[in-house]
Amino acid sequence: MSNQQNPLSSVGLKKSLTKKQQQSIIGIFALLIIIFIGIKMIQSGTKNGLSEQPKASSIVQQVFDVPSLVGKNIDGVIVALGSPTSGTEPTALQLQSGTTEWDKSWDKNGTSLLVTYNLKTKKVVDFFVGTTDPSGLTKDKQQLLTLTGTREGQSSYVVEFVQALKSPGSYTGIKITPR
Repeated sequence: MSNQQNPLSSVGLKKSLTKKQQQSIIGIFALLIIIFIGIKMIQSGTKNGLSEQPKASSIVQQVFDVPSLVGKNIDGVIVALGSPTSGTEPTALQLQSGTTEWDKSWDKNGTSLLVTYNLKTKKVVDFFVGTTDPSGLTKDKQQLLTLTGTREGQSSYVVEFVQALKSPGSYTGIKITPR
């Protein structure tokens, strides 16, 4: 076999690569590997919640079904939501001084619902839910509507976005007043 010639070398198809060509090929492979690793890291970051796009889990969900509470007195609200997380009864002194309205609140999933009611009639005056943003402000009205399960323009209640005093165009929460 040592006497036979390589058929490729006799035709001139076998060429040796120069050092510069070898370096270029190695560089291209290295670049492709870096690109591949970068793509995998980006995909991994997206799967781990590190992407800049909002994920479905970060989308606001309804916490309180306020429309189902509209029309109930405070006792009905307590039956529907359970014991309030805060809200004592007014003292005798507060009643003597003319206090006519009082409130109770419920906390659920990091969101608070404040219900103001008339002490004598027990009729609910309004419902208030503040923004869940840590700053205490939001410009997202839809987020507030979603938290409460409410919609604007309903016949049974009025929706009012409570504007922040020192931040025009921002809101501290939403107030729902039964009609």
